[in-house]
Amino acid sequence: MENWKLIVSFLSGGLAGAIFKHFVDKQKNKIQKLECRYLEDEVISKLPIAYEDTTHNNLHSKKFEIVNTTNIDIAEIKIVFSFESESVVAKWTTYSKAGNNIPKGRIYTRKNECQFIIKNFNRKEKVEVYLEIGNVNQDKFNITELNITGVKAKYVDLRKNTTKKTVRMVERRELNAGS
Repeated sequence: MENWKLIVSFLSGGLAGAIFKHFVDKQKNKIQKLECRYLEDEVISKLPIAYEDTTHNNLHSKKFEIVNTTNIDIAEIKIVFSFESESVVAKWTTYSKAGNNIPKGRIYTRKNECQFIIKNFNRKEKVEVYLEIGNVNQDKFNITELNITGVKAKYVDLRKNTTKKTVRMVERRELNAGS
């Protein structure tokens, strides 16, 4: 009888431990959400404007904050902001605890996309991104995370203006398909 009790206790303890480990691993390995908060937008000019050797039909500013809300420290992540196919990223500035313009941004071969590589992005850290976009028509954009597995950018609209204009987060393929 005592052998039976010993066998049952080992089996039930092992089963309970396996079930517990399954739920812990499931929580730990789920897709992590990296928040991209949309803080502000402003129309700088509705009229054609010359800006650094280029003329744009209009010029808009947008301010985002990327926050590591995951449960991991990220060694390196590439964040890509994409806008409508006719748009042009005219200017970008970043702010982080490391300083101004760290991480450094650069424009892809397409003028409507801008990427930032963030290194050593620890939990709860923030990076602010200020962008000036020319030739905006429908105010559509996309935020994509690249070169990292298990992390997905989550769009959160935190603009304070009570009369928010309609801005749409869309799939990247919809931006490049044209208007």
